[in-house]
Amino acid sequence: MSGLTDVRAVAVGLTTCAISSGDLYCWGNNLNGQTGAGTDPTIPTPTRVSGLSDVTAVSTSHTTTCAIAAGSAYCWGNNADGQVGDGTTTNRPTPTRLDLDSPSSISTSLYSTCAVANGSGGSGTVFCWGENGSGQLGDGTEVSRQRPTPIDVRGATQVSTAGYAACAAASGSAYCWGSRSTLPDHAPSRINGLSGVTQVTTGSANVCAVAGAEMYCWGLNGKGQLGNGTTTTSNEPQPVRFPA
Repeated sequence: MSGLTDVRAVAVGLTTCAISSGDLYCWGNNLNGQTGAGTDPTIPTPTRVSGLSDVTAVSTSHTTTCAIAAGSAYCWGNNADGQVGDGTTTNRPTPTRLDLDSPSSISTSLYSTCAVANGSGGSGTVFCWGENGSGQLGDGTEVSRQRPTPIDVRGATQVSTAGYAACAAASGSAYCWGSRSTLPDHAPSRINGLSGVTQVTTGSANVCAVAGAEMYCWGLNGKGQLGNGTTTTSNEPQPVRFPA
């Protein structure tokens, strides 16, 4: 990609974004203003998102984008379900600052967004907002929220959202909430069998986590996406078999 140097992070959805030399550049689909770079329906080349500097994290999914810049959290784009988090359901074509104290991780998905920030319980509190029909906000309800709402996860260092679920790495454990194959979990549940968890990532039907020196995945496996040498679906973490 010409014009981008010192790239520290990349996020891909219908839009692509990259942190380059502390600035944020986005391009691709812009029907909901999710590139933050004008009103054209398509932005064909990397375009700097104005108003943001010292960007340290970025997340983009379907039609919403979020970033952490100079110690604050910002979201923009599609806001039909309140996933921008500014208390409205009005689409935002430019970065909108959120009421979060010292955010350190942020993740947006098709309908909802979660972040790690300081809360009343101390640092590492997980906040979520947006659509909540499958309990993906983790606050014990199915009530949608248009502003960041704290949930019962403390000591978190990282959070990851999917369309109808989310997970976090917190205090060496992995916690997940929202939709699954049976009834949804409306509040965070600790994943058994994992310790030393430092990172977790969610997909539409899979979750993977780094725990200690190992990687584990669970969920659908019909195409071998768990990486354990089988095609058997598992609702428990399976160690990924890397080549020797």
